[in-house]
Amino acid sequence: MKKHGIELVCFDLNKTLIKETTWDNLNVALGVSLAEDQFYLNQYHEGKISYIEWAKTLLDIYRQRGKANLKTITDTVLKYNYKKGAQEIVEYLKAEGYEIALISGSIDILVDHVAQELKIEMAEANNIFVFDENDNLKDIVAYDEDDLAKLRHLESFCRRLGIAITQCACVGDGDNDIKLFDKTKRGITFENSLIRHKAWKTIKELADIKQIL
Repeated sequence: MKKHGIELVCFDLNKTLIKETTWDNLNVALGVSLAEDQFYLNQYHEGKISYIEWAKTLLDIYRQRGKANLKTITDTVLKYNYKKGAQEIVEYLKAEGYEIALISGSIDILVDHVAQELKIEMAEANNIFVFDENDNLKDIVAYDEDDLAKLRHLESFCRRLGIAITQCACVGDGDNDIKLFDKTKRGITFENSLIRHKAWKTIKELADIKQIL
């Protein structure tokens, strides 16, 4: 039985449903050094480059290093492990009558794969990887700044369902989930999360959502 007037439960992916941070693993596999990774991350956080500029910079490095092909990328991002209780909580929420969505700042290959496994029909990734006829990475299409893209995807799902954004609960752990938390007023994060001060509820593990919804 649904609670708190909530109709839709939206999940983040990295460090929420799965244990891995996909971008870190992908950068290593495609030849980005830790120093380069940290430098461009800092550039983004300091506002010196936009999210889309950051993605394009990574694309250039990936292509220069010669490892950016469909097989390498797919093999890397699909090496993931679900967090304890991930599959079970999705099944529980569905049984209780909630709609489920998956919105991630990760890449479409991973998001689509997880959505298919968990039978989540509403799923969006902020980053679309485009390959050429030889399966080499051609482009990275990013919708917008990560947090804004996630919000726009959620708003789109709400329009599809005919519900208000305040009828959504959002489960996530990163800075790019803060706008979702602020808009829905129903953010759920982990007790050790850096965004717990923005959350409606905190949990120790995913199974604790059963005590809320």
